Amino acid sequence: MPTRAQNRGWRGMKAFVELCDAVGATTKKLEKVRLVREYHATLPVEEAALASLFLTGRAFPRTEEKVLGVGPSSLYRLVSELTGKSGNELSQIYRRYGDLGDAAAEAFQSLAHQSKLTLKELEGAFANIAEARGATQKYDVLKSLLAYSSPGEAKYIIKIITGDLRIGLKESLVEEGIAKAFNRPVEAVRRANMLLGNIVGTLHLAARDELAFARFTLFHPVDFMLATPVETAEDLYALAEVLRKHRDSTGRMPSMVMNFIMANIDFNQAFDAGRKQIPLRPLTEGLPGKWHRPGLFEAYQQGLRERLFYPALHGLTHFCEPAMARELSAAGNRSQLIKTLWQAETSYIYWRMPWIGYEFWDPEPKPARRFSSQDHQSRAIQRASEIFQQLFGVAPFSACAPGYRANDDTRTAWLENGVRVAQNGPGERRAPYLDSNGMLFTFRTVEMEPATESCDQESLLQQVSECFAAGAPAIISIHSINFHSTLCDFRSITLKLLDQFLTAVERRWPDLLYVHDADLSSIATEGAYPGDNGRVKVAATIAEDR
Repeated sequence: MPTRAQNRGWRGMKAFVELCDAVGATTKKLEKVRLVREYHATLPVEEAALASLFLTGRAFPRTEEKVLGVGPSSLYRLVSELTGKSGNELSQIYRRYGDLGDAAAEAFQSLAHQSKLTLKELEGAFANIAEARGATQKYDVLKSLLAYSSPGEAKYIIKIITGDLRIGLKESLVEEGIAKAFNRPVEAVRRANMLLGNIVGTLHLAARDELAFARFTLFHPVDFMLATPVETAEDLYALAEVLRKHRDSTGRMPSMVMNFIMANIDFNQAFDAGRKQIPLRPLTEGLPGKWHRPGLFEAYQQGLRERLFYPALHGLTHFCEPAMARELSAAGNRSQLIKTLWQAETSYIYWRMPWIGYEFWDPEPKPARRFSSQDHQSRAIQRASEIFQQLFGVAPFSACAPGYRANDDTRTAWLENGVRVAQNGPGERRAPYLDSNGMLFTFRTVEMEPATESCDQESLLQQVSECFAAGAPAIISIHSINFHSTLCDFRSITLKLLDQFLTAVERRWPDLLYVHDADLSSIATEGAYPGDNGRVKVAATIAEDR
């Protein structure tokens, strides 16, 4: 981390914290832009560029292939350690906010540390975390950063690490703030940022009045959303081969729950004249446009027959249809971006267009109106469930809302379509519980994401041990990118780690049971689940939601 002598002239992070608090306190977009503009106007260009980056909720520009490799469970454990809050105390604080950064700010109040950090020092600390090898080293570097942070610093450091400031400041508004701060056309700023994929470089160009010289940066990372979890049949066969090697105490193989988006944009109909609805092509009709994945569905079916894979419902779409339809009808820059991507047969690039939200959640309206109407959610979930039934021959039993954004209307529609397990993400580590409707809520408690985060066998085993010590199942979170092999071979390192991890778990806990979501529901409601050789009884206490 740079020393303070190296950072003379840099303003403290206190002003950044005050800006974020002020932006989050207003719902007016013009006011948010004004605050960003005025803040940038007070800073040297280099510092303003860093501030713009952090205001987007990122630690590094997209063009830098760096990842912090710190997951929510590590952050949760660290906040508890530094503040002396027990797991139950921190969980109660977390429930009040639903955000670990905000919860940390309250927990850190007892430490009474004053703000001293600069943005340059924060940049250096993030670089050190990314360069640290292994979860233990990363944890130690982050601990040294947060140990003397003020409540406001801790709040926004954690928010940046988790990738969302949650102050209603989307990248498009940061672009507007840059444009106004340097008196440049906002369209020119947006064009440059789209081409560069780097808001730091965009601000420097704006400061020098060189936005017109922005050029497309080859190979900068982009996020594409397919409606199938894994890229190729070969990826699936390789995963299945590893799973077949392992057995639990009953002789059963592991079963991986796979969440499916049931439809893609139908590019062949996307530009039909007079079309008002976004055209969707269900998975039962194959993949859209020129997408070609030979043998992919057959590989899934084989894994399902062997019970190595267990299908669950993710949604009809991953994006919010009303949000995307609104932007298309507005016929502005956002509409043009959507159409440009569709012409290239790309559904969307989420990091560049976060205003498309998640299926049931639109980020643009006021907080109380962000979830879709009950009627819209009901129709979308019914259609997705029908496609699911056609594709897999059974109704969905488990579901996970895109972005984990679900409300009571979502869960009611799930229940009406046969869903009895509601998956929730990592962060607040909780044991499964049954609500008053008999819906089982599960929480991902062990994060295995080697493609995007640093993780090793010992840290994973420690997470499992903590779950078992608390009397809770260890629910592994692992996203599809970890098995991709086409553009970058994440698959090899993931499968090697998975194989070693499962071997170690089986040795350390010889009475281990491999179960999927439907099994957990049976355990919660019946005290047993159907195993390969008859029913397996499991002594379990499932608390109801309070």
